[in-house]
Amino acid sequence: MGVTDAEALLEQGMDIAREAGFDPAPLAVAAERKTASIIVETAEEQDAAVIVMGQRGRSALGVALLGSVARDVINSYHRPVILVAPAGSDPESAAPARPVG
Repeated sequence: MGVTDAEALLEQGMDIAREAGFDPAPLAVAAERKTASIIVETAEEQDAAVIVMGQRGRSALGVALLGSVARDVINSYHRPVILVAPAGSDPESAAPARPVG
């Protein structure tokens, strides 16, 4: 994923968060250890009401399986986690939406 793709995904995630009633504040952190741990730890330090994170496009086979980082964040964070599929991805191949938190 290039910078332009990441920026588009960030904007899409922020739009979704705003539509859900959140006031998003994007934050980039250099990961020096397990990515999911850094995300959860940073969200807790920032008292984040929600985590919005990108999700790679997946085949139909991958629908049942979230990426390991997304899965670990969802299982570790005590507040909602919103997964955003890349712009232009096939909605049929994205992981199904479900309430988390």
